[in-house]
Amino acid sequence: MKNIIGIDLGTTNSVVAFKTRDVEVLRNRENEELTRSCVALRNEEILVGKHAYNMLGANPQNTIVSVKRLMGGAINDPMVQDMLSKKNYYQYGIVPMEGGTSDAVAVVMGGRQYTPEQISAEILKKLKADAEEKLNGEVTHAVITVPAYFTEKQKNATRLAASYAGLKVLRLLAEPTAAAIAYGVDNTKAGELSTVVVYDFGGGTFDLSVLNIVDRECLEMGAGGDRWLGGDDLDQALHNYVFKKVEQEYGLSSLQDLVDNLPDKKRHKFLFAMRSGIKQIKVDLSSSQSQSLLIEDLLEDEDGNAIDIDLTITRAEFEKIIRPFVERTVALTEELLNQMSYTPDMIDAFLLVGGSSCIPLVRQLMAERFGVDKVKVGKKPMLAIAEGAAMLAQSMGETYECPNCGAAVPQSASKCPSCDYNVAAEVKERGVGEVTLTTKHDLYMMVTDRHTGLERPERLFEKQTPMPASTSRIFRTSGDQQRLMKVDVQSDVEGGRRERQTFGFATIEENLPAGSEFVFDFALSADETISCKVYPKGYSNKAKQVILGRGQKDEEALQSIDKMIDDFNAGEFSANQSQQLAEALLRYLRVAESIGNDKGLDTRWPELRECVWGDYYRITEPSNDENTDTMLAEIYCASYPQLIEPNDLRQMRALIPQAKVSGIAGAQAREQLTELVDGYWSLLSLAFIKLASNEATTLGSPDGSRIRSLHDQAVACFERGDRNGAFSTMEEAEVLANKYMDKGTIGKTVSKNIIG
Repeated sequence: MKNIIGIDLGTTNSVVAFKTRDVEVLRNRENEELTRSCVALRNEEILVGKHAYNMLGANPQNTIVSVKRLMGGAINDPMVQDMLSKKNYYQYGIVPMEGGTSDAVAVVMGGRQYTPEQISAEILKKLKADAEEKLNGEVTHAVITVPAYFTEKQKNATRLAASYAGLKVLRLLAEPTAAAIAYGVDNTKAGELSTVVVYDFGGGTFDLSVLNIVDRECLEMGAGGDRWLGGDDLDQALHNYVFKKVEQEYGLSSLQDLVDNLPDKKRHKFLFAMRSGIKQIKVDLSSSQSQSLLIEDLLEDEDGNAIDIDLTITRAEFEKIIRPFVERTVALTEELLNQMSYTPDMIDAFLLVGGSSCIPLVRQLMAERFGVDKVKVGKKPMLAIAEGAAMLAQSMGETYECPNCGAAVPQSASKCPSCDYNVAAEVKERGVGEVTLTTKHDLYMMVTDRHTGLERPERLFEKQTPMPASTSRIFRTSGDQQRLMKVDVQSDVEGGRRERQTFGFATIEENLPAGSEFVFDFALSADETISCKVYPKGYSNKAKQVILGRGQKDEEALQSIDKMIDDFNAGEFSANQSQQLAEALLRYLRVAESIGNDKGLDTRWPELRECVWGDYYRITEPSNDENTDTMLAEIYCASYPQLIEPNDLRQMRALIPQAKVSGIAGAQAREQLTELVDGYWSLLSLAFIKLASNEATTLGSPDGSRIRSLHDQAVACFERGDRNGAFSTMEEAEVLANKYMDKGTIGKTVSKNIIG
């Protein structure tokens, strides 16, 4: 962990910093301090940064901007729906995740779906590579900043993006806290307590934190903000204003209709010119009283007459447009202080950071409300967050570089082992002490009220609780010999809504009556990751860790189990089917427990998901007769013999003819075949994909060849032992396959339609 960087992963721009004695913002390969948080696809090549941003003028459908707003999001989130409604600004596809749930969202680039985490990972890969070039060494670890008001689900999405990029996250640090660290190093004296409000108005979010800073230690007292308010919203408001002015000047009923009817190439160029011009106006009006917007030769009316945009926007006009947004940030600041019973005179400084804080109206309204002497703007407000992250990153490494001779110094050393330099004094003067954060949302567990039978939230942690934190609750079982208890953790978010953050299941091994009491021990880590242990009351020695989904392969497997439970509860099954399903569910969850928490990318998760689907089909499929497993064995032996263990293959081939005869011998053979087939549910998925490929080809769809190609790639992955690659490829194939086949169809399909 020699080179540990600090990363401000922003909505509009991202920044990397590194600290030895002083903090250095690392310029990218384009020699810029700010890297555009933009990803584009050009001729199958992924571009990141300004080269990607420039593609907005030619190929906006394949250029992803502001993806941070989608991190950890769901297609039904109000903000996601708002982004969908702004087609001029977000021209790429924002769609439900195929094969996913309403808790997920995807973007489309090059006709293919990507998760927001995959897009963010491309940004992080560039930041990592650029930092390695500047530092002349490998970078494996980072402190990455996130908005203070991010939920656990959004934080988990950020961790996942980092893992995709090959980075290990030492800490997810709240952006305002990072800014406070950078501020505190140069603006507080030894032994002096300062109470600072960090007002972070960025490109996609607005964050607030109240912190006490003393001797380089930061204690977060409270946090607030709005996850869906940022510079993007100011740009869009100015965009709408320009459209209205042009309509008035030319007597148009709808400029948007004219834009929509432009040829693609002209429309893309026009919208890019608008976006770039508006952003420049916003920047220039911070230092001038007026600014012009000139766009020529790109627009024409229905009669073919040219419509040139030549407007002058004054600062007064601009401030009128954005005033409601800025006033909301001031109101949110007051609201947070009121919630904490703080008055403005208790605050030493209001520190303004983030690109939008450079706008004069922001400083003006904050100064009018809280005092001109208390409102502080850093020299480089767009870099402060990365600098604070780098300071914390240095303090978290096993060693750091001696500022005098450059040798590696252990964190515990007071003097450099090479040159005897007093590093302890240096750290005390310029280093970072302990950083303590608080919860940003109320956290609840959803429970069923035993009196009403209705679900209700049980609060676990109150907003502004210092972390790490822990709490315990006692809940009762609702039925005799109950085997499962669902742990569904949700938080409050904007608009009075609650949003699921994570979920999992606790298994019960004992045969207990209804009303039996269980203790649930919840813990929150320093970066707000929740964990849970469960045990029967009075038997803490039987405590078991609940496996909670973290938005990766683990959550997909747990969602399949959850769906199976819902179908089981809603369905009408025989006593034998119910028993088999209950036994299967317990078996799956024991496997999940054996994998453990914080292993969301473990290859066993997709295998478990396949087993859930396979077992559920085998147990519940109405047409599932005693010959089904014989048919599947024939399919496996004919199509995938190389993927079956040699001994299992020999047994299957020997048992197939025996299973087709009647009598006791046939029944015994079929029973043995079922045991063998149950170990190869991944082959059933391959067979399903192959069948869907045949169906798509029959219908004349080009998907047929694509599905078959993915099928063959998955088989090749299995053959070389790359199970993770195989399951990832199968997941991609199933998204397409589901358009042409229902998985249940395979059980009703004659084997000859699959083989060959």
